[in-house]
Amino acid sequence: MYLDFQREEDRRKLDQPDLYSEEHRDSLVCLDEVQLRPTLFPVLRSLIDDYRKPGRFMILSSASRDLIQSSSESLTGRISYHEPAPFMLTELPKGSTNSLWIRDGFPDSFYRVQV
Repeated sequence: MYLDFQREEDRRKLDQPDLYSEEHRDSLVCLDEVQLRPTLFPVLRSLIDDYRKPGRFMILSSASRDLIQSSSESLTGRISYHEPAPFMLTELPKGSTNSLWIRDGFPDSFYRVQV
């Protein structure tokens, strides 16, 4: 399940986080732009502690380590960090290295059509 906190509809889905978490207990819930709702971190801590299944929540985008570490409830011992890497040259189609340098090496910008 993917929730983008820039969308009002997705923010409302977590008005009752306990209920939402129970309904999606065995699913991965991706939380994007979670910095828009920093009060969610203490709730996440409780939800994680109530059902200790690794990989239930994925926090994306601008949720930097500084934001998470400065939240009122620590997620220490409940969180791991993964930084995405750009493409390696060996992963690109032949003749596309110029696009890599112009657009950057991450998939969304690399495959975006030039206007």
